Amino acid sequence: MEMLTTSPPICRFSAIIVLSLLMVGNAKAQSDPTAFERLSECQGLSADEQRLACYDERMAALRAAAKSGEVVIMERAQVDAAKRAVFGLSTPNFPAMFGGDAIESLETTLERATVTANGAWIFHLADGSTWRQIDNTRVANPRTRQGEEVRVRKAALGSYFLNLGSNRAVRVRRE
Repeated sequence: MEMLTTSPPICRFSAIIVLSLLMVGNAKAQSDPTAFERLSECQGLSADEQRLACYDERMAALRAAAKSGEVVIMERAQVDAAKRAVFGLSTPNFPAMFGGDAIESLETTLERATVTANGAWIFHLADGSTWRQIDNTRVANPRTRQGEEVRVRKAALGSYFLNLGSNRAVRVRRE
């Protein structure tokens, strides 16, 4: 399978746009049956000819909706990638919309770290996300720790903790 590569900010922006469109579609779908639900209704028909005609008609409608962008069909791997892309951002509860478990943490590696004027660290991770330190915890110079494992996990009240290697966690927010 050929992979397309885009810059992390474009990926995040694209993921937010796709998820926003899906959310709008989800709000509309709550009042009307979805194209998939209409297709599924065909299964209840007992006469073979009626069932086949129903499937043909509604499958054509589902394909047209997918082609026009009204319906988006995503594989589980794409859904998981979208969940990871918005992890830590101040967004509506997108993971709940996709079903399954919400992401509680992510694990990646440190690409680079920079320090701000006030001494807080900004961590640039290999997955394209950027996290800013928001507490005063001392961090052993992360500039020299490129490639080291990083774990970001949810904490209380919508905050996040970042562990660089086996070091003590620092409180961070997604940039």
